[in-house]
Amino acid sequence: MDLSLKEKLLIVLLDPEKGRFIMEQTRMTNAISACIIFEMKEQGIIDFNQNRISVRSFKFPKDTIHQEILKKLKAGNKERKLSFWLMKLSWRGGHYRKSIISNLQSKQVIGKERKYFINIIPYTRYFFININLRRKNIEHLRAVVFNSATPVQEDFLLLGLISVANANRVIYRSREEKKLMKERIKELLSDAMVDKDVLLILKRVKEAIQASSAIISGI
Repeated sequence: MDLSLKEKLLIVLLDPEKGRFIMEQTRMTNAISACIIFEMKEQGIIDFNQNRISVRSFKFPKDTIHQEILKKLKAGNKERKLSFWLMKLSWRGGHYRKSIISNLQSKQVIGKERKYFINIIPYTRYFFININLRRKNIEHLRAVVFNSATPVQEDFLLLGLISVANANRVIYRSREEKKLMKERIKELLSDAMVDKDVLLILKRVKEAIQASSAIISGI
């Protein structure tokens, strides 16, 4: 099944037993924003010009999220920095997450159910219809981390986002693997194969998460 990077992110982060995502909300919105920007760059819709995002193609993208963001980019009077767009998109992160979940539901990957706490307070839980898809994606990431698969650019970004957001536990399975994974992520992201724009996205996401954490700590 053909999945976008943002869909793979949510699949990996969804706990099949608890029915909820393991990544904290602020970190997730930034991670989703990073995936969207990466996808649009890979598809030739946008480009980075000295840390600023510019529209590269005026073709109408198929992805509805890309369509929405392209309109915002075209409406701007000037090229804005990557950090600006990561922040702006993260404000709509909840909206984009719902859209991604809806796509995964239509693809019969996950389902949704409504539950009630003490029969009064409603909350939503998700479940996998195709759990093998999650296993396949996690096994691929494990293979990249533990040296049995050659990574592509989206692997570097996805592993970097998982690491920056402190969600490594979806990959490692033991204390020994946890330590090794930390070392391997550092090695992978210093590899000459990593595209400079992937590293730039990860750097800006890390800065955004740190800024958000500082604000929360100061409240």
